[in-house]
Amino acid sequence: MDRQKTASQLRISYDKEADVLYLSIGAPKKAISDIEENGVIIRRDPNTNHVLGLTIIDFARNFSTEKAKLISPHLFGQLQFA
Repeated sequence: MDRQKTASQLRISYDKEADVLYLSIGAPKKAISDIEENGVIIRRDPNTNHVLGLTIIDFARNFSTEKAKLISPHLFGQLQFA
């Protein structure tokens, strides 16, 4: 894939009160959103259809398995990639 993004372009933030995880690739820009049944919102570039980011609703509630605890919202609350 020629447009592969690096970790330095990945932005992660977590809203603990709302229990929502936000993942964005690159700088924020206009997007169209597809809402999936599982509470995941996929943000896409309207011209290229490339994924620009994800929003995961009820993140902690839906990812409370032992494996997911390794990447818990507590950890994501501390990460801010620029």
